[in-house]
Amino acid sequence: AQMLATAAASNGLFDAPGGCALPYGTMQVSLEAAGKLAEFEQKLSNLEGIADALSPEFEAACEDLRAFVEAVEPPASLVEAVAKAMPVSGAAICRSSANVEDLEGMSAAGLYDSLACDGTPAGLATAIRGVWASLYTHRACVSRWRAGVGQSTAHMAILVQPLLNPAYSFVLHTSSPLVAGDDRCVHMELAVGLGETLASGAEGTPYRIEVDKADPERGVKTLALSSLSYALRPGSVPGKYDRVAVDYSNEPLTKSSEQRNALGAHLCRVGVAVENAVAGGPQDIEGCFVMDGQGNGTVYVVQTRPFTM
Repeated sequence: AQMLATAAASNGLFDAPGGCALPYGTMQVSLEAAGKLAEFEQKLSNLEGIADALSPEFEAACEDLRAFVEAVEPPASLVEAVAKAMPVSGAAICRSSANVEDLEGMSAAGLYDSLACDGTPAGLATAIRGVWASLYTHRACVSRWRAGVGQSTAHMAILVQPLLNPAYSFVLHTSSPLVAGDDRCVHMELAVGLGETLASGAEGTPYRIEVDKADPERGVKTLALSSLSYALRPGSVPGKYDRVAVDYSNEPLTKSSEQRNALGAHLCRVGVAVENAVAGGPQDIEGCFVMDGQGNGTVYVVQTRPFTM
């Protein structure tokens, strides 16, 4: 709701896709409704009691907990409310938003799953369970262990939104990801198609651009052109992705510095607007750039959270 209001107040600078959020604690409420909360807490306690996260015992406990969570159906009333809250019918995406992302000494790139579905109650329930369960994959649990973060402190919220078909997806950092406290520029990464290409840590380099907040029009600096070889697009089956080959050398952002600079300046202004609106310090912003049939583009911000190095 806050992002929709921020978008509405941006005078067309960006939009938000709408949808709804399942806040932290919703998974536990669902487990309690299914009569499974005590068993979940015991499994979680067992996991935290294993000292060596690199042991086969730890890995088996992670898989046991992950599978347990994925098998628990969220209440039908919850899923029906989510379906009714969607602004349009059709394919949807359930975006992971954990409270333990991008902590000091721990990168969350591709750590938790965001899952597409067909937007039906059955499809939404499956995707919601899958996102919750991704909190307990072996990789996620080991990452938290290495960072000294307790497994019981990890919680998952989910943003449920219409699945867009973007020309480009992006991640913006309104402070330097390399130099602590340097907030002079907005740093951005972009890839063709859906943002899961960026989140998955795919092999290759995305477009990397930094833009001076004080002078976005003249302060665009291209750090890297993309060397990725594919993009993810919404598939012919609702909620599924198609992986398609992309010749990045023919992409407008590769061939035209004018288009690259224009989009970079625009995204810089979006980053500053979001940062100022939430008043929560530097932000880690995810979004996409969608083209219509007339060649017009709209920037959508799908989520933002505080950015920490």
